[in-house]
Amino acid sequence: MLGAYMVDCFRKESATVTACNNLVRYIMAGIGSLVASALSHAMGEGPMFTFGGALIVLFSINLYLIKRYHKKWAALRKN
Repeated sequence: MLGAYMVDCFRKESATVTACNNLVRYIMAGIGSLVASALSHAMGEGPMFTFGGALIVLFSINLYLIKRYHKKWAALRKN
């Protein structure tokens, strides 16, 4: 959803935005894959999934901010 919003905001640079989004997404997936096994052994499965859920809630704040301020940001971008 965030990637589609970014492409909509930067229509002239849509390929660059998509490439940057994919780069960050794949880097984060690689880091997550490296860390998940060690984290699971260190914390246990229950606390690890609780921590993962808390991260998802924390990162979803971006969606709330976009929903709330998108008109203001679009007006600033046009100026």
